[in-house]
Amino acid sequence: MNGKQDNLQIAKVLNEYIKLAIPAMYQKKYHLLLAKGGPDYPYLAEQSFFGHILNGIFGLIEIIKFVQNHSIFVLGLNESTLRKALALYTIHDIHKFNDYEKLGTSEFSIPLERLQEEFKTLGLVEFAGEVEPHLMRAANVSKRSKHHGDLLLSQDDQSTLLWILVRIADTIASVTSASEAANALENTYLKDLAPEFKTKYKLYTHELQDIRGVLTNQIHGAVKHRLINNLGFQDIAYFASGTLYLGLKQPNGFSREDFIKELVDDVLGGLKPSIEMMKSAAKEGLRPKNFDFENYVYTFSELNILLEIILETTTKPNSQEIEKDINKISEKQNAPTGWSDTFEARFAVSLQELKDFKERWSLVRRYLLYVDALLKKLAPKLDKLTWFYR
Repeated sequence: MNGKQDNLQIAKVLNEYIKLAIPAMYQKKYHLLLAKGGPDYPYLAEQSFFGHILNGIFGLIEIIKFVQNHSIFVLGLNESTLRKALALYTIHDIHKFNDYEKLGTSEFSIPLERLQEEFKTLGLVEFAGEVEPHLMRAANVSKRSKHHGDLLLSQDDQSTLLWILVRIADTIASVTSASEAANALENTYLKDLAPEFKTKYKLYTHELQDIRGVLTNQIHGAVKHRLINNLGFQDIAYFASGTLYLGLKQPNGFSREDFIKELVDDVLGGLKPSIEMMKSAAKEGLRPKNFDFENYVYTFSELNILLEIILETTTKPNSQEIEKDINKISEKQNAPTGWSDTFEARFAVSLQELKDFKERWSLVRRYLLYVDALLKKLAPKLDKLTWFYR
């Protein structure tokens, strides 16, 4: 790579483009004009000019980042070329506008003046400098041809590179899936950009055809995390069904079996809610009168979280609760004879303690009643008395 390419300030260029081009496109109502879909492209999902342009811009930027990060030499790629490529791509679909008189029968026979007008109106002269009108029209031509007149007429040394960059952006913005993008780019524009995209690097995809909301998003995120962090892939473009990546043709240390195991762990771990969320949800199922929780709480909450909730909610002491418990038992038909009178001697306790002691014991009583209820739910066959004693 040459020095200029090493020092390519991609973020700076993109930020300047966003500040200039986005407001200008809104002013020109690009967000209300269809680039895909509608009566002209009924087989494609609707996509505005604004969305189409930005999708291509961001996809191209990611590929340029990959080029820079992996020290891939691209002859003629520098900041000036990048700015021109973004600007030319921005007006690559002017041939779809019907506000000019064509010069011939071709859909690309656009008057150069019309292209220059749009280029200037969108603030692209300020962003990229003066660009040859023939290059502007060449950017509109999506098919390869050795008779590409505007490219032949252009005096810009990087005209071919610029056309390739525009086509890469347009391809990313025009396809509907990651696999379609890989097929369209792999053996065409990418290998023309640099030979390393044929010999050393390749496009990868991961796709899910069965879309199930949260679970699908979790899988997408987990796959992306593993591919980027474990294998050094770079995410290029996102689609509803998957993601497009660039990476080594032969990733180091890749094991399909290990990858799947780690992915499953990541997905299941990611679906587990945070402790704060779990605690909040479990707290809503607390039943103070029954000293337990609603049944659904036990399906997702961990025991230590439930014990924390019990401890936090056991805060209001009542010194009369011990006497109330004794009286309730004595009122039962099968209560032992003289239960109330012999209670202190039977259990070797004193009911004449100070109020402070009784209040503390009432808190312990309430906590243990919750624990007893938890054991009934979670370990019904457990000998609770022995468990408490131990």
